[in-house]
Amino acid sequence: MLRTEIPIYVRNNHGLVRIEEIHQNFSPKEYVDILDKIYLAYDISVENDGLRIFPGKLRTGGITIIEPYKSLLKSAQAEYSGYSLQKLRIGRIFDALSELKMSCIAASQTGGLFTWETNACIYFFLESSTDAIAGDYMKITYYIGGEKLNTCDRLRREFTAMLDRFYGLQIELPGVDKKKELKKYKFDVALTFAGEQRPYAEKLAELIKKRGLVVFYDGYEQATIWGKDLSVFFQEVYYEQSRWCIMHISKAYISKKWPAYEARNAIARQIEQFGNYILPITFDETKIPGLPTHIAWQDGTKKTPEEIAILFLEKFEKEP
Repeated sequence: MLRTEIPIYVRNNHGLVRIEEIHQNFSPKEYVDILDKIYLAYDISVENDGLRIFPGKLRTGGITIIEPYKSLLKSAQAEYSGYSLQKLRIGRIFDALSELKMSCIAASQTGGLFTWETNACIYFFLESSTDAIAGDYMKITYYIGGEKLNTCDRLRREFTAMLDRFYGLQIELPGVDKKKELKKYKFDVALTFAGEQRPYAEKLAELIKKRGLVVFYDGYEQATIWGKDLSVFFQEVYYEQSRWCIMHISKAYISKKWPAYEARNAIARQIEQFGNYILPITFDETKIPGLPTHIAWQDGTKKTPEEIAILFLEKFEKEP
């Protein structure tokens, strides 16, 4: 009965339903949760916090952009990506944006509006198009706007990267200028720490990531790290690929091989760009060889990860 009635309910709500609503309207709860897991596992629905997006049940037309997002997007420039003609599979984009902790405000079978509160939001739509020179192709138009320019830039990087991952190499679109060069850093911030500070670093990474920044935290990169030459990999992360480095300084930090190696590469970068890279958090009186003692630091025994995250986000917005 639930397998029949829940899809009807979803269709009547145009493919966007909160899981709490389903629980309120259908029982027993245990069976509803089983169906919810099945729908998610088989890509019938997409989990967006408490919301469930059913791509196959969404409206076929456009979407309505409500305030404050309409105002945030009003001055945004239209941007475009083009790919060889293929099935739209828009659910993959919904899923990827949901993994970035973006909230779905509206969605249809060809587009959507997703936000990081008012910090950054994106409205996008997919369509099949044709041109005498380019032939048939898939065109993706998107607008990105928000109160935080750095967060908007991060969203632009993430969105274009996911499109390339899902749809392959871009094609030249007729009459469209090449997109602006994206920022050179792969990570907005890299965390370096000893195992003793892992709970603190993990919480800090989670808080920063939730605000839409790209964080290097080794717990997020296990599949990437697997099989890598770590000496090369960590050199790239801490010397080349990160805009900032938050260093968790402690006696354990300087006594262990890999944290000490990460510190050496971070310090080399600090020297090369005349500072403004390492952000130290101290947990005892330990000094890091090669790191100038006059650098301002934060006390990790007095400030919580939540307080450090707020400070970093403020710094990131002021000094991109």
